[in-house]
Amino acid sequence: MVDKISPGHYKSGNMEVIDIIESYGLNFHRGNVLKYLLRAGRKAEKGYTDHHKEIEDLKKAVWYLNREINRLNTLDVTSDVVVKELQAKIASAKIADSTVSPKNDYEVLV
Repeated sequence: MVDKISPGHYKSGNMEVIDIIESYGLNFHRGNVLKYLLRAGRKAEKGYTDHHKEIEDLKKAVWYLNREINRLNTLDVTSDVVVKELQAKIASAKIADSTVSPKNDYEVLV
């Protein structure tokens, strides 16, 4: 009987994909990239030739990789925007009340 919880296409020797994902602390996107890369060419499915299933798994890996790249790009943009907004608040607070002499820029925002 086929093990539907831990099928063979996720194992190699005594290693399972989930163990590798967990040991590296990978997030969802990165874990799925690894899962589909390691599964490619090892899973048979009705209605697919082995070749087409392998290509599908590789496309899934690329899809998750692109999602992770987009997520990281969004973080960069968000961080840049937040920094620029804080810098603008600090600058305007200093101009608005030039008599205030805070110990640091953080006190201007509080």
